[in-house]
Amino acid sequence: MRTDAQTRWLVGLEEIAQAQDRIALNSLTRALLTPLGVERFVFIHASCEGPEELLLDTQILMGCDERWLKTYRERKWFVTDPGLNYARRNFTPATATTIPHETDGQRIFRQHDIAYGFRSKLVVPAHLPVLKRLGVLYVGSDADTWEGEPDLFANKILFRMLALELLDWFHNQLRRDMTEALGLTERHTSILNLLRRGYSASHIAHELNLKVPTIYAYYKQLNQKFSVNHITRVVEQAAHLGLLEH
Repeated sequence: MRTDAQTRWLVGLEEIAQAQDRIALNSLTRALLTPLGVERFVFIHASCEGPEELLLDTQILMGCDERWLKTYRERKWFVTDPGLNYARRNFTPATATTIPHETDGQRIFRQHDIAYGFRSKLVVPAHLPVLKRLGVLYVGSDADTWEGEPDLFANKILFRMLALELLDWFHNQLRRDMTEALGLTERHTSILNLLRRGYSASHIAHELNLKVPTIYAYYKQLNQKFSVNHITRVVEQAAHLGLLEH
């Protein structure tokens, strides 16, 4: 049977999806993590396929000293970060002390972590395999690792639940941003989803109660929006960007 505290925590988790922006998201995340002994956190939204070339503000949720991120970017640690690399290959949470820091740069990064309050640290991966996107939640405290990391690890199931909710939020925000930037309407995305399911132009026209020439006119619009010359390339790009149903 759930305790009142557990029920409140799960209610708070459900509110993540409704956060209007990253400021609201940060506040909700902090409220969920503080009762679990977390003093600092970072969430990074990244690609499953390889190192990031850049790390944009829209990919990060920060709950620690801003200097942590400033140096992380300046040193391009997002390319070699052992926690991020671990998250690309694994689904289960792991403490920082169990993840190898093999190079001098990675060992310096670990000292950087400690300097900014992640002496004890848990790495929590979250994946959207179909879309080849991942999230990694770093939660930490100043506690000595022998004491702090077992305490963090004891709540790994709750941290995984939160990491998945954060990944969903970031992915949905990315989809909204890209849809707006490309000027896609609901009709455009309906056509693309039907194309992805193997529908022909005539079948799409029947499904949407439109004429076939109208469907081809939409194809032309979509080719222009995605700067390609064939509708199959539009479908590929839209799927890669996570704009379609899966």
